[in-house]
Amino acid sequence: MTSGRVRRRAALALAFGAALTTGAATGAWDGVGIPGPRPAEARPRVPQQLPPTQQPTQAPRGAPAGGALDGADLDADHAQGLLAVLDDRWAAYYPPGTAADHRERVDGTFPGVGLTVRQAEGAVHITYVTPGGPANRAGLVAGDTLAAVDSVPAAELGVAGVVARLRGPVGTTVALTVASGGPPRDVVVTRELLTGADVRVEPLDAADTPVPVDGLVRIRVAGFGRGTADQVRTALAAKPAGVLLDLRGNPGGLIDEAASVASAFLRPGPVVGYDDGSGVRRELGAAAPPGDTATPVVVLVDGGSASAAEVVAAALRDRGRAVVVGSTTYGKGSVQAPTVLADGGVLELTVGGWYSPDGRSVEGRGVAPDIPAPSEAADARAREVLADLAEARGS
Repeated sequence: MTSGRVRRRAALALAFGAALTTGAATGAWDGVGIPGPRPAEARPRVPQQLPPTQQPTQAPRGAPAGGALDGADLDADHAQGLLAVLDDRWAAYYPPGTAADHRERVDGTFPGVGLTVRQAEGAVHITYVTPGGPANRAGLVAGDTLAAVDSVPAAELGVAGVVARLRGPVGTTVALTVASGGPPRDVVVTRELLTGADVRVEPLDAADTPVPVDGLVRIRVAGFGRGTADQVRTALAAKPAGVLLDLRGNPGGLIDEAASVASAFLRPGPVVGYDDGSGVRRELGAAAPPGDTATPVVVLVDGGSASAAEVVAAALRDRGRAVVVGSTTYGKGSVQAPTVLADGGVLELTVGGWYSPDGRSVEGRGVAPDIPAPSEAADARAREVLADLAEARGS
């Protein structure tokens, strides 16, 4: 089967529990990707036996015990019952409203306030504010500390709780208490339907690199929703002298988008292999014409780079296309497939693992950087390495 057919048949989500512990974009990326139609070859399986109180009143259509799961006859109670008995650390159930938000997010639009948060040292910090978004217009900036959401301390909520409270119907408001070096201030922000802002491109100041080189850019990828690869290819079309591909805190997304992003830098060949849930290992690869194979690339990662972000880092590392700088990534090497339930909710169950071009799994081990660097020094180190590579290419 060609990689094109695989992409059409397998819009699998790499669901990422890592997002809720290492960081989540609430309005820029929220931590879960739910793709479109579920591929038949990646349908979750029903356990052979459930406790009597957790058995569906009617067996899933066309799926006896141990068969492929059909969500048409399942509701939230059945989903919760499956989660209680399955040995699946990544399994999750999303209620109808949340599932709809995630689906919109992957399709390119989503409701939110336009900011990214991360928890560190007992506090929740704003790490990115979408230009022109509701949070930006309210005066919030990266570096602010989010003290409370609707009067509930953000530190008590944690990232997951903050994400849940920031999301909501378009047109509704959320009250934020923000501190930025002075007394805390209260800000009321109205949720809007935002367009995908997974990719940001910014020039790197030559004065900020030990070896002054003009034309270097940072391509910051916050998540892999629909259209992310197109944005990366557009950035490469500007012919930069070097690319710092920043995947820090990226919780993942759609596996086919991740494969397409990696392909933008590769000659035709393997990108990622994955188990499809039926015992068959399939492959997504870079196809002709080749991507940009000449521009120097440094991939910057950290412990918050998970799932689909690890697909990209591992592929570019294994294919010898980029130098990976930073700290070891999260280690999320499994693939989940969604089942839409009768109530509109979504049940995600693990159907297999994914593997780098060299056949390695990152599950529980992550992608180790070629050049380790602590978080406080990683960005400067990555810029230094990229400047060196670009200078060597130009000499």
